[in-house]
Amino acid sequence: DDGSVAFTILRWHRLTCPAFADGQCPHRARGFADIMPDGRHPTGPAGMWLCAQALAAVVAVVAQHQLASLGYEDWPTARSNPVTACLLEQEPAASDTPLEELTTRHFVCPP
Repeated sequence: DDGSVAFTILRWHRLTCPAFADGQCPHRARGFADIMPDGRHPTGPAGMWLCAQALAAVVAVVAQHQLASLGYEDWPTARSNPVTACLLEQEPAASDTPLEELTTRHFVCPP
């Protein structure tokens, strides 16, 4: 529907902590000794990596759904857009949780 509003949801808990269980995440995750030093906020190198991954995933979803006419019609090509490609070059994605598995897209339609 042209009048609908699209939302991209990022599963932050799975990006931050692939071993997430019972609301707890070990400090050591994704190759970082302390993924979130205060238990809630990403900072330092881990924070840079997490933010780059989140932005790369969301931009790829937007490219796939809003820029399909430019050739970004599937996940592999959407992931190759200049912004996502640059972010992932600077902060490579983890191989154990593909970014496309961390995002979902939902629509809200007006009454």
